[in-house]
Amino acid sequence: MSIFDLLAETRIREWRERGTPGKLGLNSDTPDKGHSFEGQVLHQIVELIQQAKASNNRIERAKREQRAMQLEIQLMASLERNGFSLTAKRIADELQNARVGNDTGGCK
Repeated sequence: MSIFDLLAETRIREWRERGTPGKLGLNSDTPDKGHSFEGQVLHQIVELIQQAKASNNRIERAKREQRAMQLEIQLMASLERNGFSLTAKRIADELQNARVGNDTGGCK
């Protein structure tokens, strides 16, 4: 499964959870079209981490953490493959800070 498939699946699940069949609306949290694919994936990971931290349901929290980790692995592999190993290291550090609550705001 490619990273695009994972991202699309995540978006579809969230859209279904929001409900209101037949109505399509613009979400202010969606990334701009001008962002790179990697930037959009990073934005999605940060959203999932924040949603997991805010969730009171252990099962839902675990699902969001797992999806965030899957996307993070795909993003790191993509960055490494394209020669951006320093960027991958910095992003991994920022995401770890976001997970433990020391969010520096660098990934937003």
